Amino acid sequence: MRSHAKTASWLTRKGENFVLRFMRKRGHAGNVHKEQAKALIETINTCNRPVHIFLKELVATRSEIVSEYARIAR
Repeated sequence: MRSHAKTASWLTRKGENFVLRFMRKRGHAGNVHKEQAKALIETINTCNRPVHIFLKELVATRSEIVSEYARIAR
């Protein structure tokens, strides 16, 4: 019997999507990369530590939910 503990020679990696490959070659950057770049530029300008790119949205949403719960509890 064959042992499949080793890497099997019949397994292959899935090929990269050709559309994404050509977009990357042209220098296209996704939205997440653009947001990361904006956050890093802002961090460098303000001399602060970098924060998660969606942390501001998270804090705003959380405060909105807390205020709604406070309003309902009254």
